[in-house]
Parts: sequence; C-alpha cells; structure tokens
Amino acid sequence: MKKITLFILASLFSVMFVSADPATGLQFVGDNSNIMTVAPNAAFSPAQFTIEVWAKYTVLNNGGYIFSTEGWNPTNHGFSLRLAGSNKNFNFSIGEEGNWPGIDSSTPITVGTWYHLAVTCTATQMTLYVNGVQDATATLAKPMGASTEIITIGNSPAWPNRPFEGQLSDLRFWNVVRTPAQIVADMTSTLSGTETGLVADWKMNEGTGTTVADATGNYNLTKPNIITWFGVPAAINPVFNTTDIQTQVYGNTIEVSNKTKVNLQLSVYSVTGQKVMEGTVSAGNAFQKQLTAVKGSYILKCIAEDGSTYTKKFIIAE
Repeated sequence: MKKITLFILASLFSVMFVSADPATGLQFVGDNSNIMTVAPNAAFSPAQFTIEVWAKYTVLNNGGYIFSTEGWNPTNHGFSLRLAGSNKNFNFSIGEEGNWPGIDSSTPITVGTWYHLAVTCTATQMTLYVNGVQDATATLAKPMGASTEIITIGNSPAWPNRPFEGQLSDLRFWNVVRTPAQIVADMTSTLSGTETGLVADWKMNEGTGTTVADATGNYNLTKPNIITWFGVPAAINPVFNTTDIQTQVYGNTIEVSNKTKVNLQLSVYSVTGQKVMEGTVSAGNAFQKQLTAVKGSYILKCIAEDGSTYTKKFIIAE
C-alpha cells in the first residue's frame, strides 16, 4: 500500500508541474540561420550526463533539432535531441563511433503543446523522460564518442537544413545522471547556476537584447535577430504600438516599415496556414520583398523581441 501511495503522489506532482508552461523563452522560426552555438568543448562530452529542456513545436519538420553535438567525421560521435524520423515523436540518439543507437518517445507530439524533456545517458544506458515520466529507455553496447563538433541549439551541427521551429525555455546540461525525483522536483524551479554537476543552464528569460546568459557564467550565447523573445519579464514593458508598423502592398510586393525601437521577425501566411515568406526588419528600417504567391488573401505576422505580436490581413489582387 505504501508503494502504491508513493506512486500516486509522484504522478500527481508530475501533473501539477507539467501544467505550469514556461512564461518566457525563445521563438525559433525554422530557418538555417535559426541557430545558437558554443565552440567545441569537452565539457559537453562527459562519461555520463543529463539534458533538460522545455520545448513546444509549432511545425513538425525534417529533423527539428533542439540540442546537438553530433558529427560523423572521422567517427560517429556526440548526441542529438530532435524529432524522430517520422516527425511524430521525440528522438534522442548518440554516436558510438560506428553506429547511431537512439530511442523514440512513445508519446506523440501535439503541435502547440509544451513538453518537458529530460534525457539521461551513461556508457551503458540512455533514458528519455517526457513531462517527468520515463517514456523510453535502451541499453548501449558502447559509450558515446566524444564530440569534436560545435554545440548547437536550434539546428544540427553536422547536417544543416534540419532546424527547430517552435519555442524553447530553460535548457540545462549536467555532467551527472539526475534521478527521476530530481527531474520532477526541478522541472519548474529556477536554478542558481551553482548546483553540483550543472555544466550550463540557459534560462532564456532575458526578454531583450542579443545575449542568452548561462546561469553558470561559462557559456553565454549570442542570439541572431531571427530568433526572438517571447514573454516579458515584469521589469520590461511592451516595446511597440501597432501604429509603429506600417504595411503597403504593390501588386505582389509587400513593404513593411518598422518604426519601433526593436527588430521584428516577419512571416506571411496564406489563409490556409502555409508560410510563403519570412524575414527580419531592424528597428527604424523598412523591409520589401516580392512574393511568389498567387492572388488571394494573406496574413502578415510580426514578432518583436519581447514576444509582442502584430498581425494584418492583406490581399494580392494580381
């Protein structure tokens, strides 16, 4: 009876934690420049490790890489956390200098839904947790080969054209194997950066600027403009009014004038939801592009660095 009670309590805690979706983070748009990197570093190839991250896919594309150090030259090495080949589940794989053993989650991915992912890996076993619950595990014949690649967030270091499209928050890398209880306990907790075994913790909660700080102070990232912030920390005010963005359409050419004080990520969608154009426009400048789209109705979406959005419907008549 005691064991059953403990299991029920653990399950209830897991449900409560999962319901607290991240309020801040980074928005990735699925472009090859949609990537942040750390130089090759042995600290990300320990004998055992844990990865934790909050992730929400908005598009299930080819690869959808969240976090990776994988490479193949001269041998298969490193790890990747990404979409499975079917684009329906999560996948974690390692290069063991000859093969690419991996595990796919039994949990299918729902677009627009937040998931807490955690992976533990030793020389003999890898385990994937989804929302604090063990989802998949596999025995390894050999340990992961130490990576010589850059460490990437948002794309693959060795195989481009496999970008992540969606939102990420609070990505952590440890050189220890965290227990299931530790994973559940800290899913929605804010770490200090001094925890034993913590190699890097990118909270992604700055809300402004181009620096994504590592709470340990060791591996700060530079954010390209194409990756934008969502959610606004309490000390930051919304950065623009909708009157600060002006659009005009000439034939099948759209022009967007950005009179705000921040950079904007632009996307144009058909009324059926297909993305037909994307780009960026810096503060105080204008963006102009000829669309290869047929006549009809379209929607322009602008995302500012604080997560503020602006949408406008327009028509291509020719």
